[in-house]
Amino acid sequence: MSYHGYIPLVKGHLANLGRPAALLEVGVDRGVTLVTLVAFMARAMPAFIAVGIDVKVQEQVVLMLDNLDLGPNQVAFCTEGNSLDVLPQLVERKAKFDAVLLDGDHNYHTVSRELALLEELT
Repeated sequence: MSYHGYIPLVKGHLANLGRPAALLEVGVDRGVTLVTLVAFMARAMPAFIAVGIDVKVQEQVVLMLDNLDLGPNQVAFCTEGNSLDVLPQLVERKAKFDAVLLDGDHNYHTVSRELALLEELT
């Protein structure tokens, strides 16, 4: 699933921060939302970071991100792994995100744990 209907809302939120934005997407799948938002951020912001997490990062997502010709202070990448393994690493690194799109595993245990971790990351 992608967040087609939410893209304008997320774009508006990130554009109005007045500082470099940080975006996290859990469950990147085909990259429709992540690549769309990164392309927008690349045009609208001199600096940002965008991180995608998926259990299997598809090659075409990496290729699309790599071909966006980002500037020196514009960072976008995907990390392959389980969100319950990757999110604690981000918490440990004291990462903070301005917008989070959560669409990974859809079972109660995973989502409840992800939400607890995201509370520390936002």
